[in-house]
Amino acid sequence: MKNLYSGLKKTGLPSYAMPRLIRITEEIEANATFKKSKNDLIKKSWKLSEAGTDKLYWLDGQVYKPLDSNSWGSIESGRAKL
Repeated sequence: MKNLYSGLKKTGLPSYAMPRLIRITEEIEANATFKKSKNDLIKKSWKLSEAGTDKLYWLDGQVYKPLDSNSWGSIESGRAKL
């Protein structure tokens, strides 16, 4: 994760298009036609207590850091600049 920001910058992705929150999950469920169910991912919470085994990261400046309860609190309150 520490090289993700620089790798995305090298591809020419502008800073306003950088993903601010990243979820790494083991598997995305598929339906009967083997299409990935993105709606389930959209409905998932970013709170650590509800994340299960997913790994959550957030963009702090130019570094992706693990999302913990303190950083989520600062994001919710508007203290963290995304």
